[in-house]
Amino acid sequence: MVSTASLSTKLVRIGAGLLLVALASIGLTLWVTWQLEGGAAAVNEAGRMRMQTWRLTSVAQAGPPPGEVAVLVQQFDQSLELLRRGDASRPLFVPWDDAVAREFATVEALWQNQRPLWLQDTPPEPAQALAAADTFVEAIDALVLAIEHQLAGFTAILNLFQLLMMALAIAGAVVMLYTGYMYVINPLAHLRQGLRRLESGDFKARVEVETLDEFGQVAGGFNRMAATLQSMYAGLESQVETKTRHIEAQR
Repeated sequence: MVSTASLSTKLVRIGAGLLLVALASIGLTLWVTWQLEGGAAAVNEAGRMRMQTWRLTSVAQAGPPPGEVAVLVQQFDQSLELLRRGDASRPLFVPWDDAVAREFATVEALWQNQRPLWLQDTPPEPAQALAAADTFVEAIDALVLAIEHQLAGFTAILNLFQLLMMALAIAGAVVMLYTGYMYVINPLAHLRQGLRRLESGDFKARVEVETLDEFGQVAGGFNRMAATLQSMYAGLESQVETKTRHIEAQR
């Protein structure tokens, strides 16, 4: 079937298709990178909670001034709230899945159980404080491991997107080369071959019209020109032959 689209339309369609695929790949890569940045910030915040736990333990045992332990407890509440809601400006957000949500719920439940222990008037016994801190730090470690497992999955996806973009670049180059050959180089080669036949005196030379684009229009014009030249040449031969017979008859 003869294509009716113009050459510029074909090139625009191919270029637009490649551009859309490239933009989609870049957009997905940026999204995965954003997830990795937010997850890394969440891991840092969770790691800071471990430091806050040991600091709270040491301060509670040292007999601090009134209100200092409450300030540390409030900071701990703020860290949990930050992990729960996230902060897009940093960016910071937890890559939630079932495992991460389960470990975070465990951390919250432990903190709600231990929070009254740190806020009581008398500091807890050293053994009790260390046991509570160890249990809480283990829960935070499990949360960090769950987040890191999610980040490892995002890293694998990012590597896959990078390989796909490399393959896309190669495929785009192949498509552009193939397009240039099919829509530009090959039609020009047919026209050049037809011109050579026409220059050698073969007025029956014709170029096959496969498309209706610019090169198809040029090929059609070439065929009309060749037909006109063939008709004119045949008319000249007929006139020369008639004139020759007339001269022979006169002689």
